Amino acid sequence: MHVQSVTARLERDITRYYDALYEMERLSLLLFRTQKASRTVIEKWLLKEGFQEDEDGFWQSQPLLEAYRKGKAPKNAISVSWDAAIKNDPLARERMYCLRGIGPFLEEIHNRLAGAAWIYYQDITNTALQYPYIDQSTAIPHDFDWSTYHTWLSVDPEHNPEREVRWTPPSVDYAGEGAILSISIPVYQRDEFQGLWSIDVPMRVLLTNYEIETLLPGQENFILDRDGKIVVHPVIVTAIDKEKGSVFQQDKRALGPDFAELDMIELMEKGQGQLELKNKDGADCIGYYNAIKQIGWSIFAIFPKKSLFEIFTSDMTDAFERIKRGDLSFRIENHTAIDQAQSLINGYNEMARELEAQEAKRRKAENDLKDSEHRLAKAQALAHVGSWELVLPENHLTMSQELYRIVGLPENRAVRPGHILKMVHPEDKEKAQDLFQRAIENEKSLSFEMRIIRPDKEQRWIRNEGEIHYNRAGEVIRIFGATQDITVQKLAEQERNALEKQLRQAQKMEAIGTLAGGVAHDFNNILQAIAGYVELMIADRELSQEHREQMVRVNGAVLRAAELVRRLLTFSRKVEAAFKPLDLNKQILATMRLLERTLPKMISIELDLADELPVIKADPSQLEQILMNLGTNARDAMPDGGKFFISTETVFLAAGDRSINMNLEKGEYVQITITDNGHGMDQETSQHIFEPFFTTKGVGRGTGLGLSTVYGVVRNHGGHIECFSEPGLGTTFKILIPVPTEKLPEEEEVKPASQNIKGGDETIMVVDDDRAVLDVALKMLERNGYEVITAGSGEEAIEIYEKHGNGLDLVIMDLGMPGIGGYKALKKIVKINSKAKVLISSGYSPDGAEVRDKDSLAAGFVGKPYQLADMLRTIRDVLDG
Repeated sequence: MHVQSVTARLERDITRYYDALYEMERLSLLLFRTQKASRTVIEKWLLKEGFQEDEDGFWQSQPLLEAYRKGKAPKNAISVSWDAAIKNDPLARERMYCLRGIGPFLEEIHNRLAGAAWIYYQDITNTALQYPYIDQSTAIPHDFDWSTYHTWLSVDPEHNPEREVRWTPPSVDYAGEGAILSISIPVYQRDEFQGLWSIDVPMRVLLTNYEIETLLPGQENFILDRDGKIVVHPVIVTAIDKEKGSVFQQDKRALGPDFAELDMIELMEKGQGQLELKNKDGADCIGYYNAIKQIGWSIFAIFPKKSLFEIFTSDMTDAFERIKRGDLSFRIENHTAIDQAQSLINGYNEMARELEAQEAKRRKAENDLKDSEHRLAKAQALAHVGSWELVLPENHLTMSQELYRIVGLPENRAVRPGHILKMVHPEDKEKAQDLFQRAIENEKSLSFEMRIIRPDKEQRWIRNEGEIHYNRAGEVIRIFGATQDITVQKLAEQERNALEKQLRQAQKMEAIGTLAGGVAHDFNNILQAIAGYVELMIADRELSQEHREQMVRVNGAVLRAAELVRRLLTFSRKVEAAFKPLDLNKQILATMRLLERTLPKMISIELDLADELPVIKADPSQLEQILMNLGTNARDAMPDGGKFFISTETVFLAAGDRSINMNLEKGEYVQITITDNGHGMDQETSQHIFEPFFTTKGVGRGTGLGLSTVYGVVRNHGGHIECFSEPGLGTTFKILIPVPTEKLPEEEEVKPASQNIKGGDETIMVVDDDRAVLDVALKMLERNGYEVITAGSGEEAIEIYEKHGNGLDLVIMDLGMPGIGGYKALKKIVKINSKAKVLISSGYSPDGAEVRDKDSLAAGFVGKPYQLADMLRTIRDVLDG
């Protein structure tokens, strides 16, 4: 380090020493005021700590001394001792008691002060404490008197009336630290001198921590105090007396005659400066000094002039060598203090600065260009846009880094237009070439989209935009262009189109379902009238056997028609499944026994059922219906035989998975895959297969309700069905049914219906807007003993109930009627008589929303078309319930 650097560092460290002394002074005064105790308490403390007179006449803690000698003393332990002659001095005891807990604080101070050897307190009672702990008998003479020690004499009232912090001259440390300097502060309480705090700093620390860098041969570095005494010198031995505790010092005369004449007071006032003088060998020298006024020291660095000239010549030679190598940052510093050299040094430094500024401008322009190119490349990467330039007629193509990334080619590869043309998708190649050629011939710009297939086989959509430049002859000479990767946008557009298509399909299916539900309701009313009259005719004893058999066949046709209507209701989701826990694999195996009798022998059935398939919540009869309908379709698709394959597995749909397009929740699903290798279907056909009454079979070979029923069942189960088919390759249906997360209830045992059907003598009101239904109901019920009143609307039913409600035992109510309808009439009747028994009779399913929401007010339900036995059984259940 140079003189100035050493001075600055030493001043900083001295400030730290001063701050530490001030802290210790304030803390000891605080402890003197706050930690006083009675003699009894102090005596107990002395006994507890084991204070006794040792063999050397010191009064101190014997257990702590023994621990120290065994190397087991606490890290923050302090030496507290005094001459045994004053061991009973009350003030001495009180002072040491007040300072008993100061060890951790001194430890922290000691750690903070780099190089400090000892911190100690000397009291007017001739007691003392010291940190780190020290064995007094090995370090302090038996006849030692603190009041004659140089630290005491430097700050006691007689020698330091100003009460300042004072430094002592060098001395030899009693505890073996060698030559030391001490810094001390007096402690006053109520204007009375009480003692002092001191810090000992070894001289070797000053030599090491504040060593001035030796730059030249013959250089001398040292520190003098205000009296001209040598404080630090790396060569001159300053010790005169080796006896411990003695003060010693050589003065400036040891440095040479010229130094003997130095006025240290004058140098201290100037603070810093430069000197010309001869050293002790008579050589001409130039010296630099810095004064530290806080402690009255001056730091010196002395250089022989001969060495300064040599270093100046060396610096100049080195400077021009650096310029030749292109290093323009080097500057020459005038270490010599030779005035003649300064103008030459200034000229060189000015020239170097100008050259460096010019080079900096050039580098900045170069870096700005690179930054601009980098920002452009980054912007292109963010926008997925690459730029290119095509020079004609050479066909020289230049591409940006991002364009290389888009087309999937390495950047170091030379690319010609033909390479890009080979990447164009075969379906887009002709169109792209035609658009490019037309743009060159007729336009000033080009713009088109196309697909490319990269070397890694990945397909990308790109949009090309270009600006065409012509020469004066009208010939194309250059095209500047940009290519954007629009794959993400295209995929999003395709997905959006698919979702819109799915939405339109769902809306269409919903509309068809609504229509089908309405048709089914009306058709059930018609079937009810037919079924009722047929049963009345069958029950007529005068009917011939031949006519009775014909009526039975008519009744069978009615039941088959009712089954078709039920399928319509299933598709329109007007029928809800009878859910229960179900083992899908067992259900498939049970249904296969039916299919084996249904499918011809030349169609083989193959199964691949997953082990440990989760239990689902489903309607067994409806799942059987799915399998039977798909099996029947497969049979018709394979007239010459083939394979019918069914597999099951567990799948998990994650958030953002294909479940979005299926309108399904994420979670676990059971998947049923049903495949045949029949003639298959084209895309147009497969788009309509789930619509009611849509069929590809001939007249009389199908109702067109099979797959629509399958669709309705799957949707009723909260699932999804997809069809994959290609002409000549066969058809695959994939069905997803959710696995419930909640615990499934136990399956209820189904009790057989009672075969004992009977009538009664109660009074029943039948409400229906269809006169045929009313008529047949009237006859059926009267023949079985009931008294019957009829109403053709909800309004009429309310009017009758208000007049004769007390005489009515049961109301049979249709829901879908003009006017206020059946539901409002039902609510009014229940409001009139909360105990009224109302039986709903409807062409809708009992599980459909049209009935389910009203069922809480009704006592029961019978669906149209009903058989007489079902009606009579239900009536008795309600009346007797």
